[in-house]
Amino acid sequence: MNIKKQIEYAIQKDIEEFWEWAQKFYSREQIVHGNADSPSFPNWNRVEHNLEKAFNQLEFETLEEKHLDNIIFLIAQQWDIGIILNWFNKGNEEVSQIGMTQKQLQILSNRGLKLKLPDAKSQFAASLYKIDNKSVAIELLLKYYNDEDEYVRRCSLRSLHKLAYNEINPLLLKTWKENSEHGRMMCLQIWSEINEDYFNKYSRVAQKDKREYLSKYAQRLVKEKSTMARNDKRISKLG
Repeated sequence: MNIKKQIEYAIQKDIEEFWEWAQKFYSREQIVHGNADSPSFPNWNRVEHNLEKAFNQLEFETLEEKHLDNIIFLIAQQWDIGIILNWFNKGNEEVSQIGMTQKQLQILSNRGLKLKLPDAKSQFAASLYKIDNKSVAIELLLKYYNDEDEYVRRCSLRSLHKLAYNEINPLLLKTWKENSEHGRMMCLQIWSEINEDYFNKYSRVAQKDKREYLSKYAQRLVKEKSTMARNDKRISKLG
């Protein structure tokens, strides 16, 4: 058995062992849709070891879809750990803690669009801004923005903002009209940085909203911007 087959086989065995463990506690639907405590799986160290081998030794362009799907499934299950895909470490721009390359992220993200694994999709959408080919990143992120899962859409908006995507405002307006509390919070956060007129308009609406998180978030952003404006004014006078 060559090295490629050995690694693919090891990852397949990891998948089988994960399912054997998870189905003792959760239904298949809970596992697939992210409602299982997958980070408690006791053998993540071995999974990460096998995936690190895959990232370092395999040509992902040549992998069959079933093997890409296996890797994506494991990424989905590790959403609350962030080692395979370093998606929520705000202080670290590395794609992965175990060697996933930008090209591999691109390949997996493209395949991930076809799968019903929202916990993988959200990680891809949150990470794609890290790849150097910004046009490819934006193309993929726009596809993720059309996902049925609201959190995936929010993650794609955040990444598009980090890429300074100049057509983001229509997407923000569309998200605002969907009237999700956390979606509107994301819109306000981005508008506070790129569009003062829209921020002023919609923060007034949000402050009157009966949903506690949204109204308090809007109030906090308004206060922060007011404080920054006063500080800037003082600095300009000193200059």
